[in-house]
Amino acid sequence: MIDLRLRLAIGSGRLVRWLSQVLGTGGGTVMPGAVTSRLDPQAMRKLASLASQGVVVVTGTNGKTTTTRMLTAICQRIGWQVVSNGAGANMASGVTTALLELPRLAGHGNTIAIIEVDEAWTPSVSAQLRPRRLIVHNFFRDQLDRYGELDAVTDRVAQALQALPVGSRAVLNADDPTVANLARDCAQSPLFYGIEDHCLAGETGLYAADATDCRRCSTAFEYTKRYFSHLGIYVCPQCGEARPTPQVFADRVVPCQEGSFEVHIGSPSAELKVHLPLPGLYDVYNALAAAATALSLGIPSQVVAETLSEFRAVFGRGERILLGDHELHLFLVKNPASFNQVIQLITRATSAQEAHLLILVNDNDADGHDISWLWDVDFELLSDRAVSITASGTRALEVALRLKYAGIDQVRVTIIPKPVPALEAAMAQLPAGSSLYILPTYTALLTLHNHLARSGHVPAFWQES
Repeated sequence: MIDLRLRLAIGSGRLVRWLSQVLGTGGGTVMPGAVTSRLDPQAMRKLASLASQGVVVVTGTNGKTTTTRMLTAICQRIGWQVVSNGAGANMASGVTTALLELPRLAGHGNTIAIIEVDEAWTPSVSAQLRPRRLIVHNFFRDQLDRYGELDAVTDRVAQALQALPVGSRAVLNADDPTVANLARDCAQSPLFYGIEDHCLAGETGLYAADATDCRRCSTAFEYTKRYFSHLGIYVCPQCGEARPTPQVFADRVVPCQEGSFEVHIGSPSAELKVHLPLPGLYDVYNALAAAATALSLGIPSQVVAETLSEFRAVFGRGERILLGDHELHLFLVKNPASFNQVIQLITRATSAQEAHLLILVNDNDADGHDISWLWDVDFELLSDRAVSITASGTRALEVALRLKYAGIDQVRVTIIPKPVPALEAAMAQLPAGSSLYILPTYTALLTLHNHLARSGHVPAFWQES
């Protein structure tokens, strides 16, 4: 039942969204929700209650947007009507904006809300959404100047798990020790997912890892296998805290030359064979989280496997854009873990003196003002790969300095702070038929994507969702 106050709030929010899109001031992904909530402070809770199949919340540092899009595609494939903030507006106003579509869908079959939520906002938003499932992906250094130490962010997510309603279930990454430890905050046993293909593991050192100590006794973890950063097979030698056995797992992950993976996923109810057309190992984790959640909701395994096999990269997350006879590869980077994974991907995909890169690092509010994490990025891996690197963004000089210390010849580095001129300059250096790897932080990605949308090369980011 939609009361009069909520009707007024919904109408006002939709009007603001329409005006925003018509006037070209943005996609209307945030302000409509702010107006709606101002007119009815309970709007988020009331709107969420209209979803007949409930709400799924996705949180954690990396992977929220891709996992949200994967789950959305899976649910749509079985005929469910989905509302989602797939454009990435993941604080309270953005969540409310996404939910404005629910009243139109109510009463027209199964409806579900699949919502990504910023880690710091998870307790307050989750309390209103009362999610049926809450996915927690991982915790990495990200905007520590805004959120404080990593433990503070983890504690906020723990609050959300402790307050989950009866019947709700957490879906946790077993390979991240900080996430797995959250099981003690869950009233109901969580559903764990993880990678069981130990052939993927690298060295057992913890270079650039963010969660090296046990949250129970503060002893350093011992790793027998490590996939990247602090994700892997671990045990605390003091108290015995160890990686839990995942119920949904990838026991065979085979990289393919065209930038994809053959993934075999096991679960208590089914086995899935997925040809995942995405290039990063982190995308395997995203697929596992989506598969685990979908299977727990009763969605047939064949539907899950087929949808994941047809999934395409989303806004700035391995997105490929054809520009003449060139191909642009966009990878959002925002911390050492994501940056290092993308650099490893580039080194696998290119030969010596073949890679062309555009690296854009901003320090705006949405990026985080502290960029000291650049010194934990493995730029040294590019020394024999990159033939040209364009450094851009508000911190272009710091990027260039870091590249110098990585041993990259400064003749190969061009500094152009403005993103659009930097893109044009980087493109001008490309040989015919070659690719440009673009690694931007969040606000730089928005600037570039908006430029490409105005040029007609991509849809506006809010239209992709």
